[in-house]
Amino acid sequence: MQKVEINRGYLDYLRPVDPSASVAPSVAPSPFGQAIAKFTTPAIHALSIIALFVATAVLLPVLYVINAFRGRPMDEIHADGLTNVDTFLDQYPFHLYPVLGKALELGFLQKQIARASNGSSKVVELAIGDGSLSKTIYPAGRSIVAVEISPFSLQYSSKMPHVRKGAISDCVNPAVASGAFDLLVTNNFLHHVSDKETTLDHIARIAERSIFNDNTTYWSTSWPRPFLLGKFGFKDAAGRETDRLSKQFLQDLRPKKELDAMVEKRFIVEARAEYLCETTQFLCGIFSRLMGVYGPATPGYVKRAAKNAILGPLVRSCTRTLAFSLIRFDNHQDKEKAIIIHYACRSRSFKKAATPVEFACAECNTDLPADLKCTACGTEFPSVQGMAFLLPKSLQFIHDRYITETGQFYEAESVHEHH
Repeated sequence: MQKVEINRGYLDYLRPVDPSASVAPSVAPSPFGQAIAKFTTPAIHALSIIALFVATAVLLPVLYVINAFRGRPMDEIHADGLTNVDTFLDQYPFHLYPVLGKALELGFLQKQIARASNGSSKVVELAIGDGSLSKTIYPAGRSIVAVEISPFSLQYSSKMPHVRKGAISDCVNPAVASGAFDLLVTNNFLHHVSDKETTLDHIARIAERSIFNDNTTYWSTSWPRPFLLGKFGFKDAAGRETDRLSKQFLQDLRPKKELDAMVEKRFIVEARAEYLCETTQFLCGIFSRLMGVYGPATPGYVKRAAKNAILGPLVRSCTRTLAFSLIRFDNHQDKEKAIIIHYACRSRSFKKAATPVEFACAECNTDLPADLKCTACGTEFPSVQGMAFLLPKSLQFIHDRYITETGQFYEAESVHEHH
């Protein structure tokens, strides 16, 4: 039986919604429940903030002692990570998972992109999202082509100075011409793809060099509940919880050796980085769970606390000190249990295109001219607000939804996409 492509789950958030549909009674809270929530939610938020400070006070001395007795020198990616922490403090107060993940990957991306692009303007980024990370990783003056399946995200990233052209396309099977680019970049995308091999084949045909990452199986085992269940011997319960998390957050996770084998079959790996190990992520995950979240989107009440005149400096200081200590801690961890692996590669199969065509027909895969009208099958692809909608007929609803939807959809979608 063929495995269902997990990435298709993201399409559910882009499909048309029937405005006449009523909310199911089991979902809608009762008037009494709404009244209780009105009074208890601020109290719960306050308790959560207090718990975050308590967790900081408990964890910092432990990390200080552990780090003091570890003599391993800092490797390059963790040393760079320390310098990048401040970039993400305001965006993710008390949220150590995204602070560490982005601080550690930023240094690798900046160095490898500068090296691999070598001044080229033929750079494409797949699954760029809203561009919040993309805008930080390219050398000054570099311009790229941005590809993303959600126009509600691309409407933001396509307006950034480093993006010269934006296209809506299925990034699992991108409508990008073979041999068109010198460098392809995609971040935090492959762990949302089941058919990784086919997508890696596309990456290898599109660009001579590529930079991408993936998550290992330790992503789902490192969250506090499955981590503790496993440590206390409840293996079956831990397994059920890891499966639930993978399914809920549309993750297709593979062991490190399997990922390496898939990549090395298609690419010559020129540089790699392994970081955010299982125990480090468990400690970061404690703070995520105290806020009631799993991934990068930081709750509004925590951000408001970080902007408070009295609490703000303390929140920032706690986040910064914790991030520094956890990066030093991660430097000492067993990289065989790393959650994130980043690769900088050269394609084994790349063939440079003879003509300067960047896109391909989403229906028949023929190179697409500048007017976006396929010369082979006659399909015409529209542009909206400067974004080319290179979608097959089966995904036409994405275009239809975008031109009729209000901007309010983006906030809900962004929360889902960034977890």
